[in-house]
Amino acid sequence: MKPKTYRFILFTLVILLGAVLGYGTSTGNPFIALLALPSALIILLILKPFVRGVTEDERNYRLAGNAARWAFSIFVVTAAIVSNVLIALGVEKADMSDRYFIVAGTTLSLAVAFLFVVYLIAYIIYSRRS
Repeated sequence: MKPKTYRFILFTLVILLGAVLGYGTSTGNPFIALLALPSALIILLILKPFVRGVTEDERNYRLAGNAARWAFSIFVVTAAIVSNVLIALGVEKADMSDRYFIVAGTTLSLAVAFLFVVYLIAYIIYSRRS
């Protein structure tokens, strides 16, 4: 099998998996997700040895690293701004019985902090390896 065919099968499988998970979520059936995810992984693991040709090279790793760094940077900056706006909106509300904005903003702030900790740990590990 050519790498292009494998990528097409992977793309089709991701679309089908999204549709199946959406159906399972809309019907409230968690067993569909428990069956769909492992079966998709098993299908990919079975098909992977049949791929002939170069599927990964150094250029792909460099591009993936750059894309991950951009995505990380954009998400962290956007999430930090949105979390501050949510907290400000929650504090500004007249009746303090609803604190949904504050809870959402705090959760998002903690997610950004967790991402920074994971990034720091990964950076320390990779800098020691090289």
